[in-house]
Amino acid sequence: MKVTEVKAVLGPDRVKASDATIPEGEDPKDRVSVQETKEAEAAIATARGAAGGRRAARLDRLEAEVRSGSFRPDAGRVAAQILADAEVDARITALLRH
Repeated sequence: MKVTEVKAVLGPDRVKASDATIPEGEDPKDRVSVQETKEAEAAIATARGAAGGRRAARLDRLEAEVRSGSFRPDAGRVAAQILADAEVDARITALLRH
């Protein structure tokens, strides 16, 4: 297939600004607030910091157990988690098909 029609790509700096004006005394209909985003980001950072220390300690402990040969995973628990993950995947796939 050969493309014969070529148009120039317009970037944001080449698009004309809108001439729409807001009548005096009226507030714009659309508003954007970043305050809630900042609060959410702060909460996420706090949670990551709290969990990060515990997770790092747990990973260090697991690494030491694996290296020493004393790590013994619970086969039943591993199998149950694999099946639970497969069930979630199947449900998501079914939802996406409909």
